[in-house]
Amino acid sequence: MQETDTFRGLDWRTSSAPSETFAVAIAWSLDEPGRTGEICALTRGEGGIVGRDEDALAFVRWRPEPLLTEITGPIRSSRISRKQLRLRIVGDTVEVENLGRNTLRLNGRRTERGAVGLGGVIALEDNLVLTVVRHATNESLQTRLPPAAHRFAFGGSDAFGMVGESAASWTLRDAVAQAASMPNHALLFGPAGSGKELAARAIHALSSRGANPLICCSAEAFGVHLLADADGSTLLLDGVPDQLPAELLRALDHGEYRDASGSARQIDFRLIVCAREPLDALPSELASRLGLAVGIPALANRRLDIPLLVGAFIRKQSASERWVVERFFNSEPPHPRVDPAWMERMLMRDWTAGVRELEATVIRAITQSKGQYITLADNGSQPVASDAELLRLQACEVDMKTRTVRREGRQTTLTPTEHGLLAYLVAHSDRTVPKEELLSEVWGYAPGAVTHTVSNAMRRLRQKIEGTPSSPRHLLSVYGVGYRFET
Repeated sequence: MQETDTFRGLDWRTSSAPSETFAVAIAWSLDEPGRTGEICALTRGEGGIVGRDEDALAFVRWRPEPLLTEITGPIRSSRISRKQLRLRIVGDTVEVENLGRNTLRLNGRRTERGAVGLGGVIALEDNLVLTVVRHATNESLQTRLPPAAHRFAFGGSDAFGMVGESAASWTLRDAVAQAASMPNHALLFGPAGSGKELAARAIHALSSRGANPLICCSAEAFGVHLLADADGSTLLLDGVPDQLPAELLRALDHGEYRDASGSARQIDFRLIVCAREPLDALPSELASRLGLAVGIPALANRRLDIPLLVGAFIRKQSASERWVVERFFNSEPPHPRVDPAWMERMLMRDWTAGVRELEATVIRAITQSKGQYITLADNGSQPVASDAELLRLQACEVDMKTRTVRREGRQTTLTPTEHGLLAYLVAHSDRTVPKEELLSEVWGYAPGAVTHTVSNAMRRLRQKIEGTPSSPRHLLSVYGVGYRFET
């Protein structure tokens, strides 16, 4: 049996994660779409100007050592003023002041000055979209990927199909490289749609077993015949079975199993289990046999990567659909034409189903967009916001500008989608809002979508703002119709 100590490498949720600071990232620029993913780190206590001025904040294409970080300089779009925004870190937020000619929106709300927290969205009319992200310093995060694995264009797909330039993505790449160098059986855990299978394939490809095909199966479909196929290779088990097969345990413990005929067979294989639950939540008979555990970050922890993934999905669609290239792409440079307001909205969603939900949303937008820009079809492209700045509720106060909930001396933060849901209900408190309308206006879903997205988000929102979530005072359900807000 293997050692049972858990190896986490540079697990993004442990104390060994790299030291970080706030940064603003370019999520989309109408004139400079090739700069998506560039960041500008902010220094606490110091202010900075975003604009075209030569002394304005310089953006960089950051990558961890030993890779090179390229300095690209200030914003160059003529649509942006020379001195457009003043940024300053104040506590756990970034204070934003509009100095230029473009209209400013913070988390979908039009204003001239305000503050946004981590994941906050800063939009300048329909020209430029920025987002606040965490940034790891080069001194605290280095990559151990082999040179051939990190030779890919900035913002593009790496050798294993992983897209992302965020600190969380590079931390994951490093954990994948370290896990590949070790022989232990492994657990990859993370929420649905986070990319666990993609990470598993990368670990296998980088390992000494990478020359042999990866054997994949769901927990329910496991059979002894798969052990024969996995000999000399890696077996990827998607999910955790209710009861571990005896022959799998035998193979893990003793390196042998009995085939369908009852004959004993020797086997040399590696097991990788993909699950939502961390190691300590797994059945002990399985957890005790997994020597490695690597956490896969949720899309919510990779906000910087959302616009990069959007671009990757658009290019993927264009590879098989020529009309997508003809309608939405410039001939030079090869970047899709995307409505910045649509990208703004993409950043303000929670993406509870992860990358799969994001890809499906991109495909719907491509098929529904009527002009030369990818955008929302007929349900408006501007994020919704309530006019109320401070909601005083029975159990708490909600600052709608900063998305902060203050309750009995404690503070929590609404996610962008929770904020959008609450703001929309408050703005339409004179009526019951159908679920279909919320899906369309808050989430950007196409008409006819069947999903539990609204009810799941409502449950989380009630837990944050209601005194008794099971008997809500403000967020009321109207059976068979939708929801209504009451003060």
